[in-house]
Amino acid sequence: CTLPVFWFYPSPNVRVVTVFGAPIAVEKCKKPTQEQIDALHAVYKKALLDLHERNREKYGEPKLCVKC
Repeated sequence: CTLPVFWFYPSPNVRVVTVFGAPIAVEKCKKPTQEQIDALHAVYKKALLDLHERNREKYGEPKLCVKC
């Protein structure tokens, strides 16, 4: 038994918006340390939160606030 594929798509009444931010510089490393991973993860989270802040009013969610 499988689920119908249409269950995974948004309702036709929902607008889906995708925005892209600036690329994040990542230095290639064969065996990164946990500190390097954590530092890059912090950069990614900050970039993602900044992207949300810059675009939330433009795309209809001015009161939506995301915090980590």
